[in-house]
Amino acid sequence: MPFLRCHQSELNLDVVLLNGQSFRWRKAVLGGAERERPGRQCFFGAAKHRFWKLWREDEMNIGYEVMARFAKCCGDDENALRNYFQLDISLNSLYMQWKKADENFAKALTLSGSLLEGVRMVAQDPTESIFSFICSSNNNIKRISRMVERLCELYGESLTNIVLPDQKTVYDFADISRMAADEDMESKLRASGFGYRAAYLHQTAKKLAELGGESWVEELANKSYDEAKEGLQSLPGIGPKVADCICLTSLGKPAVVPVDTHVFQITAALYMPQLNEHKSLNKATYNQIGDIWRQKFGDYAGWAHTVLFSAQLRHFDAKSRIVKVKETKSKKRKVIRTEAIRRNSQNGCKATNGFTRKESKQLRQKKKSSNLEVKNLRKSSRLNRNGEAIVK
Repeated sequence: MPFLRCHQSELNLDVVLLNGQSFRWRKAVLGGAERERPGRQCFFGAAKHRFWKLWREDEMNIGYEVMARFAKCCGDDENALRNYFQLDISLNSLYMQWKKADENFAKALTLSGSLLEGVRMVAQDPTESIFSFICSSNNNIKRISRMVERLCELYGESLTNIVLPDQKTVYDFADISRMAADEDMESKLRASGFGYRAAYLHQTAKKLAELGGESWVEELANKSYDEAKEGLQSLPGIGPKVADCICLTSLGKPAVVPVDTHVFQITAALYMPQLNEHKSLNKATYNQIGDIWRQKFGDYAGWAHTVLFSAQLRHFDAKSRIVKVKETKSKKRKVIRTEAIRRNSQNGCKATNGFTRKESKQLRQKKKSSNLEVKNLRKSSRLNRNGEAIVK
């Protein structure tokens, strides 16, 4: 099997492939058959018009196998993989810059241990990114992944007789022309549980076909950020946050910082506590949040944001979260309580809630003021129908 030389500090497969940049990867723990090392974690997924099997062989090497090549596949496999993970960019150098620029980032890395090691951006296919992030509206990673895979099953090229742990057919990403030509696309997607997103997906496919298909999409990468974002927002179902996700993940705009509730909470906890007083997230505040990240982290602010964003995801280690989120139910509503994680314990043992006994007592004494802060955060974290923060 071929190997890609890449130190684990430069690429963390587990986080990078499962943190919501792409939705076509899944992890499997293999049992030792067919030359496999027992307990090895492997990742199966589609990218660059290939279906891959990836694993971390050792500290210095990533093993890979191309299990299928689709019709649009071209070029060398290793170069395709290097380009996908953007390995020409030194992540260690960026981490060093970010730690010097921001003590909160440095503390977050210390707190998280190896979880946040090697977290970088992939270079996603822009067409895939557009349709995937339309599916992401008001959604979670697991469900988005199911939707994206269903879209590929319906409208992507298929290859059979592929030996995988639980399937024999794999799919390339959905083709724009196939989606645009199917007048029953919306009804098919609604039947598959896409909800209101079904209409946006079909309308976007038809509009892209009219504009020139993949060539129009790929041309966005050559435009300025403002021009690319404007072009994306002309498509049905794409607002400011979704457009920023597409710019960051697939159009080569590494300074872009998409603002959702996770990013809002991190920014409020670490950089802008006054955000908790905002009743809604207007356009000016949205831009201000992005600007504060760019001031601290420079041209790759979007990459730095992804590192801290990954720490907030529920399917990774909850102890690593920059902001602790507790949910309590009442008869009328669910209230989200947030407290910044304590990074250094004071004298005394930790209480069961993760704070020292002294800290716990102080928190109880401040309950009344905390409840007011919670209400402000809840108001400021409202979402529109697309799952984006409200922008007025």
